[in-house]
Amino acid sequence: MVESRLGFVKAALDHLAHAHYNNVTRLARDVASFVSALEDTENGKLPEKYRKSDLKPVSHVTILRNSEYRRLLEAFLSKGLSNEVAEQKPFIDVEELLIRIKSLESQNKILKNKILNGSLEAQDYSEDDRFDAERQLFLALDFVISLVGKMQDKAPGCFYNATPDNDPKEKGPGFWGPYGLVESYEEMQKFEKVSSSLKIWRKNSLLD
Repeated sequence: MVESRLGFVKAALDHLAHAHYNNVTRLARDVASFVSALEDTENGKLPEKYRKSDLKPVSHVTILRNSEYRRLLEAFLSKGLSNEVAEQKPFIDVEELLIRIKSLESQNKILKNKILNGSLEAQDYSEDDRFDAERQLFLALDFVISLVGKMQDKAPGCFYNATPDNDPKEKGPGFWGPYGLVESYEEMQKFEKVSSSLKIWRKNSLLD
């Protein structure tokens, strides 16, 4: 667990490489959210008899108190983090991470409905819990979209997005891969809207 968590911490920092933080606590919160999502995904891959049913989210306090993780965070803040982060990045299945996002979306909907109906009890969620849940959802979405972009960059020519006005291979609008249509043009328009929204969120949330 310690070895894999270290890899997840490095992967989170690598993903956040272009963000700017002015304190280590906020950075630790975002790293903890990422690590929690990745550990949950990995746990779901295990055979049921080995799967942890009581897996808890990683606390940012745990990240801060571990001397090795703390060193990575402080190096990140001082812009001294270079190849150390990029050495071993775990491979995460995009589809499984999307399932995790759907789960987070469902939790958010339940929480919003409770708020609207006035049925949210004080012990249900603290203000920090609500903040962390929303932030974890956006970070997971941001991670998936970034990962899709990196996959396309590493396989030039294998994927392309055809529009009604620009269809170079005349197969029809949509997002195409080496084995056929990956997603429809309409769904890719939704994808672009999500990407644009995440850029705005990243600017307002991560860069302040």
